[in-house]
Amino acid sequence: MELTDCGGFAAILTKDKIDTRLEAADGTDVSQYVFYEAESADNVFSGTAVIANSALCSGGQKVGWIGMGEENALQFNIKVEKPGKYHVLLYYCSGENRDVTVTVNDSTVVQLTGLYSGSYDEPATVGFDVSLKAGVNTIKLTNASYYAPDFDRIAISK
Repeated sequence: MELTDCGGFAAILTKDKIDTRLEAADGTDVSQYVFYEAESADNVFSGTAVIANSALCSGGQKVGWIGMGEENALQFNIKVEKPGKYHVLLYYCSGENRDVTVTVNDSTVVQLTGLYSGSYDEPATVGFDVSLKAGVNTIKLTNASYYAPDFDRIAISK
């Protein structure tokens, strides 16, 4: 797809160089992960969750308006071959400290707090471990009391 096929363009003017590589900040070898885009049609968007354009996110999009009630959520549907412990990299955007509740297969696994990437369009990553079963698993992101960050993608260790 060419830029002209999209009906427009976006420009960022800055005196500094912009690093648009989407790698894990901690030096993690991203070749050891499988990536899942937040905006994929394979995911479930509930309540107010919507896809939005974001020039710095992978695929040029992210999912936002998650939170302010558990019904406003993004659910990734992840398939793994073997049961076990997996490392997850969550790529998010937030211009203020925000929290997210991560639920795996209908059980709350982790509360991630103070997620701040520097802006609502600049992705950052946070990592955590989950136990997954063989086959399809759900990873649901929400916040019952305030807005969660916007989400670019997740990566699951191989």
